[in-house]
Amino acid sequence: MGRVSSAKDNLMKAVGELIWTGSYGSTTIDQICEKAGVKKGSFYYFFKSKADLAVAAVDEDWQRRRPELDSLFSPTVPPLERLRRYCDFGYRF
Repeated sequence: MGRVSSAKDNLMKAVGELIWTGSYGSTTIDQICEKAGVKKGSFYYFFKSKADLAVAAVDEDWQRRRPELDSLFSPTVPPLERLRRYCDFGYRF
């Protein structure tokens, strides 16, 4: 059985944290790899660029949050209630 690696997940988590606390432009691949505890070669095994990694991380985050957001904006919920729920969600976030 092959070795299981968490490198890809660690990279996606690291880029999210670094961009959230800094910015996309100021975050380097070296910083991402250091935070993730992953060698640069492994970075390029999974992703072609920082942009590809950022897109993958944002997409994964969206997929994780989508069910909650879909329920917040359900057409079966009255508009003012949708707005209240969204404000509550933003406050929690």
